[in-house]
Amino acid sequence: MHPSSPPIASPYITDCTQSTSSSFSSPFNSVPDHSREHHGVLEKSPHSRLEARPERSVFILGAHNPEYSSRIPPGPAPYGQQTTWNGSVEVGIQIKQLNDHNDKKSLVIFDKDGTLICFHSMWVPWTLETAKRIEEHSSLAISDKIFKLLGFCPHQQKVRPGLLAEGTMAQIRQSIVELLTDHGVDAVNARKIVSDSVLECQTHSKVTLKEIHDLQKLFGDLKRHGVKIAICTADSRIGTMGMLESLGLNTMVDRVVCGDDEGAMPKPHPRNALAICADLGISPEQTLMVGDTVADLGMARSARLGGSVAVLSGVGEHQDLHHLADHMVDHVGDLLPIVLGAAKVGSTSTPLNL
Repeated sequence: MHPSSPPIASPYITDCTQSTSSSFSSPFNSVPDHSREHHGVLEKSPHSRLEARPERSVFILGAHNPEYSSRIPPGPAPYGQQTTWNGSVEVGIQIKQLNDHNDKKSLVIFDKDGTLICFHSMWVPWTLETAKRIEEHSSLAISDKIFKLLGFCPHQQKVRPGLLAEGTMAQIRQSIVELLTDHGVDAVNARKIVSDSVLECQTHSKVTLKEIHDLQKLFGDLKRHGVKIAICTADSRIGTMGMLESLGLNTMVDRVVCGDDEGAMPKPHPRNALAICADLGISPEQTLMVGDTVADLGMARSARLGGSVAVLSGVGEHQDLHHLADHMVDHVGDLLPIVLGAAKVGSTSTPLNL
């Protein structure tokens, strides 16, 4: 035990007794639209590879930390010069701008947890079990600090906006390593404790997997209207593909980008969104982002996508999301009119039989 150890300084620490709006802010609040005209989003390494910089600050999400987000140019490269990756090899492709003058979108990028499936049914049990294992392996009474680090409220048994809701598993593990070292655990042992304790969430388990809406119907409707479907998630590829297979959706999704894919960058960095657009040959302006967090909507803005939809079915609340979203709905069941251009920006959408 190290009772004198200082508490970890983390942008994810939240107080579940207070409104999230008082402690949760985004650097996008103060970014004027004209600042999104900057170019050169995708950085090239000396070896022409797309790769994340191995800095400690990378593990602090841009949606919470202006120091990180300020290093991310908030707009894409000039049109027709977007870059995607194939594994770690950079592939430049040209995208032909669509001449469709209506508001129908050609591509929808979905977040996964909290948007398509219930976040809390999966990640609350995982959080409780993870904290228990870390205490057992470290002999530290540290659960409360782990909960704060992850953004979990043990009193309400709910996850708030923060590391668990928006970070990748690599970010979560690294942040817990740093928490342990701040409490006197040497770095080697801290990494061993995390390796043994912070396991993958069984996001495709039939016990915890709960879809928020009839996703086969939603995806089928989108396909019937010629709309491509992509998923961009911080979760692992194993968990994501397991979820899609469990729900019978794997053949309906055109592109999947996961948090542990080589070359992927955490939201709100625009790289993943631009890569999806490039791979599918669809312009960012014809693309809609759907998500439940500031990081999801921030990615839509930094990539200059054609629109964003905030869903209130996940961890984000109205006061967290309204300033970034073009539309706000209760859940993805209300999405189709927006995709087809039948709902005005800023309006509350109602389902249509289309």
